[in-house]
Amino acid sequence: MPRFTDSWKRIDRALLHGRAISKGWKSIFDPFAQPEIERRGETQYVAKVKLKREDSNDLSLELGEYVYQLRAALDGVAFEVMVLETSDPPPKENRVEFPIYDDPERFKNAPFIKYPQFPLEVKDWLESLQPYNLGKSSDPDTNELTRRLKLLHALSRKDRHRRLHVVIGALSELKPHFRFTPNITISNVQPIPIDFMGDSTDFLSFDAVCSDGKASNITLITMGQIEFGIADIDYCFGQETMNELERLMLATRNIVQVFEMGYPL
Repeated sequence: MPRFTDSWKRIDRALLHGRAISKGWKSIFDPFAQPEIERRGETQYVAKVKLKREDSNDLSLELGEYVYQLRAALDGVAFEVMVLETSDPPPKENRVEFPIYDDPERFKNAPFIKYPQFPLEVKDWLESLQPYNLGKSSDPDTNELTRRLKLLHALSRKDRHRRLHVVIGALSELKPHFRFTPNITISNVQPIPIDFMGDSTDFLSFDAVCSDGKASNITLITMGQIEFGIADIDYCFGQETMNELERLMLATRNIVQVFEMGYPL
């Protein structure tokens, strides 16, 4: 049995939430829903779609639970180490957390750093992973691990106030096809950056000109695939979003494993 059992259980729970995210995001958007066309100017039009907001909120909660469990797994390691090295409960138990800090002073004064009798190389390793050292290491693996920890910390802090937002924000392989009468000319078709947290949203803009009056009876009958992403992770949509979430889990697993090797039963 591993020493940090509670942390491994947290990681297993995060895995369940990750699977729910992977399956659940597709329920936000009905692929058979007919987009609405709305006029916004003399020749400007947008296409918009109705969303299932309740499902979107549920997905945000799943995301919050995912990052919470991973952060708790790391904090569980810190607490268990403090118990092993000091007492049960440990000194300043309410301040014990795994260090992920932007401030060097916070790292230096963290109970998890001050109380355990870590070898110097362990303390140096932990300090190299702090966000204030991001990019300073010549080792790309260290910089990547630091980036993941910084992101995990940021996501878990935002989730304390339920501010994490799942979005569907990218149109891939966009090939819109319209049905309209011969007297209408359509041009300047462009995808719109989108946030699907409302009841409906614009996702496509275009110009339409009618040779004998107001353009009407325009129908969008095909479009590209809509990819989901997370508002708090920049430039990340579709499968890359799931890959990024998996990287957070792998980073957490790697750190717990390091401490398993350092504190064998």
